[in-house]
Amino acid sequence: MQLCAGSYALSVEFRREDARNANVGGQVDALDVDGDMLFHILKVRGVTSAITKEAKFIVATDRTIMLRFRGAFAQESLRFTVIRLSD
Repeated sequence: MQLCAGSYALSVEFRREDARNANVGGQVDALDVDGDMLFHILKVRGVTSAITKEAKFIVATDRTIMLRFRGAFAQESLRFTVIRLSD
């Protein structure tokens, strides 16, 4: 995604597909266009059917970044939003 310099908030929900109360979670990292790690955004884990976490991050210059979402457990889906915060 192409982001302008500024502050952003990411909200991500990891959800078990089987809806059981068991291990769920994962992490999100920001990568450059070559797939190299720029920075870690968040990590979350719990014992529930779904877990949500929000984190703020800053992009120093206008750039393209890729978000890598990694589920920590099998059979998970996720939903996320990224919003730009007022400067």
